[in-house]
Amino acid sequence: MKLKGKSILIISNEPWGDVWYSKQNYAFELSRNNQVLFLNPVKKWSPISILTSRIRTTQYSDTLHILDYGNPLPVRTKQLDQWNNKIISKRLRKWIKKNHFNDYIVWTFDPHRLYDAKLLGARLGIFHYVDMYGPEHFGSHKLYDNSDVILATSPKLIEGYSHYNKPTYHIPHGISKDEYIISADQLEKIKLPFKRYGLYTGAIDYRMDFSLVEKALKKFNHINFLFVGPVQLPETNDAAQRIFTEKKYPNALAIGPRHYKELKYFIHLADFCISFLDVKHIPNTISNHKTLGYLAQGKPIFSPVFHAYKELGDIIYMSNDHNELLELMDHYFKKGEDEIQPAKRIEYSKKYLFDKMLTDIGEHLSELLRE
Repeated sequence: MKLKGKSILIISNEPWGDVWYSKQNYAFELSRNNQVLFLNPVKKWSPISILTSRIRTTQYSDTLHILDYGNPLPVRTKQLDQWNNKIISKRLRKWIKKNHFNDYIVWTFDPHRLYDAKLLGARLGIFHYVDMYGPEHFGSHKLYDNSDVILATSPKLIEGYSHYNKPTYHIPHGISKDEYIISADQLEKIKLPFKRYGLYTGAIDYRMDFSLVEKALKKFNHINFLFVGPVQLPETNDAAQRIFTEKKYPNALAIGPRHYKELKYFIHLADFCISFLDVKHIPNTISNHKTLGYLAQGKPIFSPVFHAYKELGDIIYMSNDHNELLELMDHYFKKGEDEIQPAKRIEYSKKYLFDKMLTDIGEHLSELLRE
């Protein structure tokens, strides 16, 4: 099956906006050659939704529209969840048919809701596992029951689900061909109080290793560190408060989120990148989709050991030991690295272009459907 000329309904557990994750990237890439309807997370429940689900769409492009809706019932028990799923699925199916979105594929990233593609009227149901949701989610089990195929960014994400006997394919994180195109005009629009810096992009929240960040800020107090992403600090983490609330370290600057398509310019201007994630959270040991963006610009990356990249050697500097990782940084700052390393990183990242990922997925679907 070629993923071209199709109608695709993407169900996301994260809303459309400036901050993009795998769901938004897939929607954008698929919309290059398909009609895509992107379902935002459900609105807060309101009694008016009992009678009408407040279905609204906004246009992002000619081939990509964003849909919002409300649940007819408050989802407070498993039984209410099941009733709600049936009602809203039928309402959405009716709306979709009325708006001439025909013969479509449901491609869901959300383990919580709309877990029956056939009830939605789809020709095919895909569950794309990109985050470690955990087996406790009722919806994820229903999705395994009802989906035709499972895609996963890592085999580790689907351990414990083999008894469902569903066709399952490993599809690593992808990267857009746009990430290699740097506009000089856009580059000039990046205004910062310093020219040289190390860069972190992504959410600044409980998943970050604030202790490691603080150690780096202290050890390399002559180097600027730029943090680009939404700030949601854990209140009980003293290091987080010192760095981002009290602003104790003058070499740390957090500027909040920027649109995903702008991040490549901050990466391009950076001397190096960091992915200081807390390995006590198991998903942080698997992979980080920001890594490919760093590699696409040839940047040195300092991070914990990601399972997906542990065979790459020294094109990524990885260690789960704080002191060892800081020593790797110190060595790089003092000695530099082989001049061939940036080219090796760029070459590696191109193995995961979305064009290839979507071709691979299409071939898997052809096998499944015997087309």
